[in-house]
Amino acid sequence: MDTDAAAAPLAHHAYKRRFYILAVYTFGAFLQAFIWLGVNPIPEIAIEFFGDLTDGDFATNLNFGPILYLPVSILMVPLLADPRHALRRAVRPAVVLEICCVIIALFSVLAPNTALLGVRRFTYFQVALAVNAMCGVQAMSCSPLIGAVWFPAKERSTAMALPIAALFIGPGTAFAISPIIVPTAAHLPNLVYVWAAMVSLQALLVVAYFPSRPPTAPSEAAAELERSFAATIASATRSSSGGYSAINDDDDGTAHASSPSLVTVVVAAWLSVLQDLRALVGTRRRWVGAAMICLLASLSIGPLIVYLGLLDRLLAPLNFGDSKVDIIAAVGTVCILTGVMVGGAVTDRVSVPRRRLKAVTAVMFALLAVLFGTFGVLVMPSPFARTGVLHLPFAAVLAVDVVVSLTLGLFYPMLYEVLVEHAFPVSTGTLGLLLSFSQNVGGLVVLSLPEFLPLPVVSCTLAVFVLVGALLFVVTPVDYSRS
Repeated sequence: MDTDAAAAPLAHHAYKRRFYILAVYTFGAFLQAFIWLGVNPIPEIAIEFFGDLTDGDFATNLNFGPILYLPVSILMVPLLADPRHALRRAVRPAVVLEICCVIIALFSVLAPNTALLGVRRFTYFQVALAVNAMCGVQAMSCSPLIGAVWFPAKERSTAMALPIAALFIGPGTAFAISPIIVPTAAHLPNLVYVWAAMVSLQALLVVAYFPSRPPTAPSEAAAELERSFAATIASATRSSSGGYSAINDDDDGTAHASSPSLVTVVVAAWLSVLQDLRALVGTRRRWVGAAMICLLASLSIGPLIVYLGLLDRLLAPLNFGDSKVDIIAAVGTVCILTGVMVGGAVTDRVSVPRRRLKAVTAVMFALLAVLFGTFGVLVMPSPFARTGVLHLPFAAVLAVDVVVSLTLGLFYPMLYEVLVEHAFPVSTGTLGLLLSFSQNVGGLVVLSLPEFLPLPVVSCTLAVFVLVGALLFVVTPVDYSRS
């Protein structure tokens, strides 16, 4: 049997195929984040290829993700509420959307250099990016679900960390390799060809094999999530429902007579979401804790992710040149990736006993506030000094960027785990939506700041956001009930 007996207690099994599922999903998250930046890493070449573009055109590209997140997340709620089938029901539509994105992008770069149906070519390219942005919900929301459904307790946070890291490394990779793929305007279609190749690989992997869940729960917490939704199905159909494998009509090809209709499943999914929300507001301590954690994500994680996409504009007064700015973005991304993976492993270990989790997360949050405060106020261009208060050379700025990025990576999976612990047995799909929606709200605020504030003020404002978040986390109530 394809099991690892040491990975879980005797009553549960952790299947080796979980690493394949994690790899496929992580690749999809990376792909969505990679395409998200579009031509922003190569603005001069894009202007030469498409014609007269403005700063507003490039800013719109980044805004698609946060703006479209809310309406798409509402549609995704019933898909993510059912832990038995959520992964396939979220990933398959995302693959279709990515294929549509590539087709539209190919049309925009290969069509004649004239207005098509009265619409400029770059508008079609932006439509492609908007379609890709719609995939951001599944890319950001399913990582806690994968950890909960496929991995045993001692691996949950590490498994959740890898897709999160992919969301960081995608934009960094785009900054690093886009100038290589597109050295001149004539080569801009090459970028879309790369997108097409990656999307094709993702589609092949998902079609070949991508079940939503393993045959047997890897932990008691996973089994509890399954039983909870099975009870909701039973309530919706007014009949009894089985246990972990009561409804297994799309993962292994076996259709049971007791399988409910699609309408019943959708109704049950919404009932499950409503039950989750009622559970969150059931006690003052629980809803205050969950609301505070989501607020902290909107003050720190979301803005810092978006911050990477603004580095080229924010660092311009330092006169490092485009190549050095790309190096800072790429190195920072690699450090975040490293930090997230280490942070996931650390979270798995410090969370037993689980009350250590908040203490360690609070220390990391405080360290992040101090480091980014130093970076945003003293190193980056600010109202106090156009070239930074400390006037650091490129090597020193890069070193500070490394430390800040590592700390952010370490902190990220810890905050996710704190929310899942506090709100259990609320569905991890629902929690993933709540937290990622909060991140997108914060990211949208940061993206809009350059429209209202001078660029040197943006870094200082973000430093204040992170500091306030660190202070609020100290008084955030956290409970521990997941096994």
